[in-house]
Amino acid sequence: METPTTASKLPASLSLIAGLLSLVLLLVFLFSTAGNGALIASSVLGVIGLVLAIAALRKRQAKALAVTGLALSAAALLTAAAILVFALIFIGALTGSPM
Repeated sequence: METPTTASKLPASLSLIAGLLSLVLLLVFLFSTAGNGALIASSVLGVIGLVLAIAALRKRQAKALAVTGLALSAAALLTAAAILVFALIFIGALTGSPM
């Protein structure tokens, strides 16, 4: 069995890094007063991580890194989307605007 070279691990590694950074930014948003920028950046990194992980899996490169990056990115992206939907629903309910 051939071990993957550094170049072939690059998309999978970048996916893992993007997923980790996405989760870190999500935690920064939740536990600080960083504002919307952290949530938006977390969502963008989550999408980038998903794209890179899918590309790495399609090319059959460093499967463990790609799957981990995919899981982290998906978890961060889904959590950010849930926070956004929750905020939109309850801000609308508090202001009395019709849905």
